[in-house]
Amino acid sequence: MSIKPLIPSSPPVGVSLSGHPTRTWVIPDIHGCYETLLRLIEDSIRPSSNDLLVFLGDYIDRGAQSKGVLDYLRQLERQGQAIISLLGNHEDVLLRCYDEAHNPQPMVGMMRLEDSWQRYGGDATLRSFGVRKVGDIPADYIEWLRQRPLYYSTNDYVMVHAGMNFLINDPFSDQTAMLWAKNYPIEPHKIGYRTLIYGHRPYNLAQIQSQITQNSPSIGLDNGCIYSNEYGKGHLLAFELHSRRLLVQPSVEQTSTPKRKVSLPAAS
Repeated sequence: MSIKPLIPSSPPVGVSLSGHPTRTWVIPDIHGCYETLLRLIEDSIRPSSNDLLVFLGDYIDRGAQSKGVLDYLRQLERQGQAIISLLGNHEDVLLRCYDEAHNPQPMVGMMRLEDSWQRYGGDATLRSFGVRKVGDIPADYIEWLRQRPLYYSTNDYVMVHAGMNFLINDPFSDQTAMLWAKNYPIEPHKIGYRTLIYGHRPYNLAQIQSQITQNSPSIGLDNGCIYSNEYGKGHLLAFELHSRRLLVQPSVEQTSTPKRKVSLPAAS
């Protein structure tokens, strides 16, 4: 399946920061699990003003409190907490649905992207905003999402939502892969022998811990917070880059496990 992303034009596709934070915590897919996110950050991480929080995207859909998650991230920014929040493929689809709603095109015999997105978990996002159509989501949320970068890099790590395309010479040039990639073989020399950290694809907890302890060239951090009924899943994780410490917060959400597999139509 090939889906073209809506790439934010500013800030740059990648982000780098001056200075050195005391701790850098990387947090993968949240998917509306606001209560679990709050427990992880406020009770476990307890970030100081010198800490950096890096979020790997997919804040919305499936879970019950997508709006609450976005509100919390924006609140952290307003309070002066250093955070980097990357774009995920679910935000990418929401943005395309929003633009389609405001600039409708005639379609014959095809499912609207918004209809497919709602089956993909977008219905929960609409409920969290108290609206029935994606075009009714307040514009300030949409504009905030448009400004999300696609990756963040340090001397030792590259962080993206989904992965990178190592089948080409310059993996940084494939922006679609950063949002949608799965199962590309890792070639560390193409990213300066840095460790790739990504979300997007849920792994069980033992797999994630093994990737960290064995110094794998890539670490998939998504443990499927919304899939608490699946073996080895149902936690929201935070990985600290300097100490390589892994925090594991079990889901405290009260919603049932959502359906996972729905195909989205490819963009033209």
